Amino acid sequence: MNAEQQTHEFIELYLADELSAEELTQFEQRCENEPGFKEELELQKAAHKVVEITADLALKNRLRAIETEMNSSSWETAEKRFSSKNMFLRVAAVVLLLFAAVVVFNLLQRPTSQALYSEHFEPYRAPVNVRSQNLQFSEQWKHASQLYRSEDFSSAATAFEEILKNNGQEAKYLVHFYLAMSFLSCEDVDAQRAIPHFNAVFQTDNDYHQQSHWYLALAYLSLENEESACAELEKLVQESNRYKQEEAKEILHELE
Repeated sequence: MNAEQQTHEFIELYLADELSAEELTQFEQRCENEPGFKEELELQKAAHKVVEITADLALKNRLRAIETEMNSSSWETAEKRFSSKNMFLRVAAVVLLLFAAVVVFNLLQRPTSQALYSEHFEPYRAPVNVRSQNLQFSEQWKHASQLYRSEDFSSAATAFEEILKNNGQEAKYLVHFYLAMSFLSCEDVDAQRAIPHFNAVFQTDNDYHQQSHWYLALAYLSLENEESACAELEKLVQESNRYKQEEAKEILHELE
């Protein structure tokens, strides 16, 4: 049983009032310290309420139908119509109605990819100074970094593109990363152009892989490509570095 299933079962035991005193203390601590746990509790409470309401309505409607049938038909006719087959179909219909209600409830609660992107995106911090013997690179890097720091992301993207054209392999992974970040941070987000530059960061061994997985996932979310976004978030969760791991787990849970 994975951690998510354990959490679900733990909450179900709480809702069924079957936790021991020690378990109840642990439950209350998790509610205080884990926002995601508390959100899951509220969702399961709401789901239980929907099931209760739907079941109550279905039962009332069924009893009304039985009463009407008994009043308009003889006992013999009613007995024939309530054969085991008909009872099975009626029970199946109620179960299907409950299932549909839960599905609809979950769909209404599930955030969109765009909403998740807007909630979690913020520009990465401004570039650091890069020491280089190449004076042209140093000047261009300083200029592009200043534009990024001043949040003129469109101009910063143009400046970082110039560095790629003119300076070959000089700090290439950093240039790719901040060029991608500039595209993603523009007022008119250009995730399509950002994605190949995030992927270019992975071509060399450097310290920006975790950041690239995170922002690449957000880029895919902005394009409503949830499958690719989840793939990047899964990689981030599996990394030994804890960069954005809790947020990654939260988004993965939201997209289930």
